[in-house]
Amino acid sequence: MVTRGPSDPGGLGGGDRQENLSQRGRGPRTYRRSDDRIREDVCERLSIDRRVDASDIDVTISDAEITLDGTVDSSFTKRRAEDIAADTMGVLHVQNNLRAGRGPITAEQIGAAVPKWPH
Repeated sequence: MVTRGPSDPGGLGGGDRQENLSQRGRGPRTYRRSDDRIREDVCERLSIDRRVDASDIDVTISDAEITLDGTVDSSFTKRRAEDIAADTMGVLHVQNNLRAGRGPITAEQIGAAVPKWPH
């Protein structure tokens, strides 16, 4: 790991950390992520999210625009999948064609702890 000091003009240290964070995500003018790379990232992020069962989701891409097709268990999961895709670097638009309705939302999906009551 490289640590940069406050005297480094592109440094990450010192009091200008907030300023450096505002430049995050801004690449070179002509840089554009390939559709294949974006699709791979979206699929990977959908696969590792513990609140989304992506086994019935198809992900396609054209010109940095993601399309989600398939079926998920709830409207929460539908929105979560769209948010994951939209938050992936390089995605310009998400067309969410997912259909919700395989069952009710579970406590695990919303990240809530289910209380265990004594019998």
